[in-house]
Amino acid sequence: MTMLHRRPARRCRGDAGTTLIEFSIVIPVLTIVVCGIVDFGMLYRQDTIVIASTGAGVRAVASAGSARAADFVAVRAVLATLAGTSRTTVVKVVTFQANEGSSQPLSPSCFTASNPASSARCNVYTAAQLQDIGAVSTVNFGPSSVACGAAAWDRNWCPLSRNDSLVGPQDYVGVYVEATGRSVTGFWMPSGWTITDRSIMRLEPKVPAS
Repeated sequence: MTMLHRRPARRCRGDAGTTLIEFSIVIPVLTIVVCGIVDFGMLYRQDTIVIASTGAGVRAVASAGSARAADFVAVRAVLATLAGTSRTTVVKVVTFQANEGSSQPLSPSCFTASNPASSARCNVYTAAQLQDIGAVSTVNFGPSSVACGAAAWDRNWCPLSRNDSLVGPQDYVGVYVEATGRSVTGFWMPSGWTITDRSIMRLEPKVPAS
């Protein structure tokens, strides 16, 4: 019986070059995937922080009710929460009267205009104002505790006009936050992304002053 033995094929001298070519093709793909994981992970983190800041703001303003400094404490709560990330820049914060508990304000201009009409029943705080919010409410929200002056930042929907009386019905207040997030790698969405969130609560009822 004759046994045939096949000699193993000899490796071509160019196989090492083939491996290098395959490696050079895979590396860019892996780089894209890794950049996507990093950037979309950052987007998720920033979105979570913005949501948390909106919740902090609406809880603060709902608890303050018709107190003169209601918007001031709400904006401070939003900024304090957003301070946890260095790659998120606040564009605006809006406090607004919600319509029967709806997430929408009485006027759409509350979300689009920097200075909506007083009939809109909302206060818009721009990025410039947020940087100059001050440590106490009397700096930009007026020194008076019994009126909202013409220059007060919260004059459009003065907190003093909000109904938080125990006899009700209490007003619904909303907080809208708009922020810009920045990419880590600069590969995906290098110009950044816009993150928005809004939340509403009914004002906590207070016993009327006797």
